[in-house]
Amino acid sequence: MLNKSACPRCQSRGHDTSQDNLVTYQDGGAFCFKCHYTIRNNDYSHYIEKPIPKKQTIALPSDADINYSGQVLHWIEKYQLSKPDLLHNGVLFSAEYNQLIFPFWHDGVLIAYQARCFSKNAKSKWFTKGFIQTVNNIFFLGKGVGHCNVKGNALFLVEDVISAIKVSKLGKYTMPLFGVNIKIKLALIRVLRPLETIIFLDEDQHMHSVKESLRIRSEGFKCHSILSEKDPKEYTYEELEILTRSN
Repeated sequence: MLNKSACPRCQSRGHDTSQDNLVTYQDGGAFCFKCHYTIRNNDYSHYIEKPIPKKQTIALPSDADINYSGQVLHWIEKYQLSKPDLLHNGVLFSAEYNQLIFPFWHDGVLIAYQARCFSKNAKSKWFTKGFIQTVNNIFFLGKGVGHCNVKGNALFLVEDVISAIKVSKLGKYTMPLFGVNIKIKLALIRVLRPLETIIFLDEDQHMHSVKESLRIRSEGFKCHSILSEKDPKEYTYEELEILTRSN
């Protein structure tokens, strides 16, 4: 039996808590449908509760808009994506910082964004701000969709948002991990109950991918890994069709 209660993170952020959004499961795990606050059981994650982040204001660069630079458009063409793909997903560009920005919203509030940096002086190619691990966006046919669509369908887990958009254009429900931490998505898999979970990471993550696939299966869910040489975004659509054909 599932129990519902007020979410402590929603309360700490001053959100409307008139509805009980925190669902607690029989194994002690819990998941908030409003802010994605998660409590895991000891058997799975070796800790009970994910700390509630302090309230943080996140703002996009003041010049962020859809006037993408030629450099940006040339870069996404490498992955067989185009300007409409950026527009469909609300992707922005900051000329001041020379960044392609992927913002993520919840109830109209910006909770995180990830930026691909093109400046020669950038310390790294990717910059992240906000609570990116609370982002559970799912893409289908090249754009974001609601979680309810996943039930009865396979769900692909990939490392980055570019790979997620590209794989989703093949008619696959795809979620970016923003890294390779798969454990934190188990609570969501419990809720979504996809037909099967497919982990699709690059060659460097083969052992990790297989290990996490076994972990998810031990929870009673169908799961397997695609052992590929490259990130999904590095493949052509024809190659991706072959790699994902049985899913």
